Amino acid sequence: MDEWNLFNALSELDDELILTAQELPAKKHGLGRTGLRIALIAAVVTLLVGTALAMGLGVGIRHGQEKVTLQGLSLQQPDGEKTREMTYYTARVEYELQAVPVENMELLSACLTQAWESFPHDRSYFQTAELTEASGERKDLESIRGAEEFLGLELAESPELATLVRGVYVSMVISDLRRAEEEYAQKGSITPDGLILYCSLRRGEASGEALDARTVSESGVTIYVALTEAFLEKEGTQCLYSYEREGPFHESGLMTEGGRSILLLENAPPQDCVRGGYGAWCENGIGYLAHLKVYPGSYATPLSLLTPLLQHLQ
Repeated sequence: MDEWNLFNALSELDDELILTAQELPAKKHGLGRTGLRIALIAAVVTLLVGTALAMGLGVGIRHGQEKVTLQGLSLQQPDGEKTREMTYYTARVEYELQAVPVENMELLSACLTQAWESFPHDRSYFQTAELTEASGERKDLESIRGAEEFLGLELAESPELATLVRGVYVSMVISDLRRAEEEYAQKGSITPDGLILYCSLRRGEASGEALDARTVSESGVTIYVALTEAFLEKEGTQCLYSYEREGPFHESGLMTEGGRSILLLENAPPQDCVRGGYGAWCENGIGYLAHLKVYPGSYATPLSLLTPLLQHLQ
């Protein structure tokens, strides 16, 4: 049920389902059943306006379901039955990305061109390349502050994240293959359509400098930096998946200490399954997706561990 269906449903509520006269005497409070219905509808309208405003802040959400057909194999269900289809709940996070300039483009281009030239397969499948050192090892920018200095960008960070980030890695993305082919033919080099930064968070024994590895199975922050319109179109929507046994995504929000609005998502498994929590926001045309997953039966929910890391974003 979306917001408008909820609005219509509330407008058709039976009086007895809203409130009885004994629970709310109309004369004493000056609000009869009709008035209460209007008040409820007004509250929903406020919710709708808030949803529209959330879209205006740079991030929106669409929920759905998808069936995936398994090719060449099947899965055995708990009841012993085998299936070749898996159903996933989906949450499509829509970012209002904007193309931004970055520094060190010459180095990014050189690294991407080298990956392009050494790609062993049909280049129609070429999509991403990792930023590497001269030795060929993946380049680690080490921290969000390090990524800011390397790219000349202002990125969101909190003291808590700064403590936990153990590495920041860059993937260069080709979203428009034709553009890349033409650029290479003309210049002998190519530039990326966008960058995806992955900030890996430290796990270990429970302490203030690491997430408890006995509870947290994985965690990190992904940052989407658009350089061209093609990247905006292809990477502007990120789809999250939750297997049907892991439950659908539930939506909420967080207002940070600095007044930043963050969209929160978390699944609620009906069975003893992995739980995942996500925080999505967009600032200065750059998209962010923080995620954290906990093991089945963990004492904490994902968002109870993730939101403290985002509360003091700067």
